Amino acid sequence: MPCLDRPFATFMVALGILTPVAIAHTYHGPTAGACRGIGGVNDKINSKHVNERNLSTCQEDCDAEPQCKGFSFHPTANLGECIVYGPGMAGSCSDSTASSPAACAALGNCANSNFATRDECGTCSEASATTAKTCQSVVGTWNALTWTSRGATWNDADDPWTGEWHSSTLVKGVVAAAGYQCWDVDPADHQATCTGINAACMAAFQNKAENLQIASNCPTGCTFKSAVRAVKTVVAHAPAIPMAGYKVWSGACRGPTTAKVNGKYSNTAGASGGALTQQECAAACNAEIACVGYSHSTAWCVVYGADIDKSPGVGWTSDTHVQTTISITKVNPAYICVVKLPKEDKKVEKKGENHHDVSYGARRWDGGFLLVTVVIAMATPS
Repeated sequence: MPCLDRPFATFMVALGILTPVAIAHTYHGPTAGACRGIGGVNDKINSKHVNERNLSTCQEDCDAEPQCKGFSFHPTANLGECIVYGPGMAGSCSDSTASSPAACAALGNCANSNFATRDECGTCSEASATTAKTCQSVVGTWNALTWTSRGATWNDADDPWTGEWHSSTLVKGVVAAAGYQCWDVDPADHQATCTGINAACMAAFQNKAENLQIASNCPTGCTFKSAVRAVKTVVAHAPAIPMAGYKVWSGACRGPTTAKVNGKYSNTAGASGGALTQQECAAACNAEIACVGYSHSTAWCVVYGADIDKSPGVGWTSDTHVQTTISITKVNPAYICVVKLPKEDKKVEKKGENHHDVSYGARRWDGGFLLVTVVIAMATPS
């Protein structure tokens, strides 16, 4: 693969002081297509773009940025479109503690200092939901507390550039895009490393496939650093569909002491051969006499109960554990935990009938949890 190479650095002498003007990079490419990050063809990279450039000036633009990780160039789009990638390219926040436009805008203080973000600044009628987004997922009522913005502002890339913020900052591959070419500064900057003063450290991963660049292949006395992973963005579950006989909690279902619960799971047993909808996940639970509830996300359905793992069925995988009851959840905004209510809790209360005490956790004003006992109607057994 050809490389574009220049001297490492250029300096200017001013008042007897050496001042760096630009740091020239070594470029690997071109690869047909627009540059993409570690996460694949849909993983756009933090960048800034400008028009009316040629290949040489686009490379110079990358050289002018010490943190530039590569660039894409299209010779005819917008009279020559140049996109430069890397940390900080899209702009910066007036408060350096925030590194994205969203995080910059979200800086502030809650009336309750235990809640660090605006999404946490309040309480939900369903105690397992600790943010406004997860409260919406469980179809609860969010009681917001006062949030005071810090007034931080996001400053876009300097003119004539336009910034485009993304969480990824390294170039790894490309996406097909007619006319674009991608140039990568360091094709190995995402890989695992094995370093140290011993020559064997450097040699351990040299010319090795990425699947062999693992801790066990890094000799004793060397320092292993894992490969960079794509940033995973967790999207809160869509508002749950209320269903008779079930209670919806936020997060993935767990048993006592956060133990996993016995059951089965699938991401292919849906009607279309893919992930199950919430209704399909509920139907899978209803089909099991022993089912005590299920967890659902856009990717997975997990059905819980005693012995459900023994005959999971086509498209399902057994998930064997000791616990067979659901008592709490593991925090995960992408999931809802839908628990089957005992039969007595489904009956309609009538005046003068018995009641059933059920305890559950509720978030306190100070951000902790307290045990609250509520009374749920229970009809007299027939």
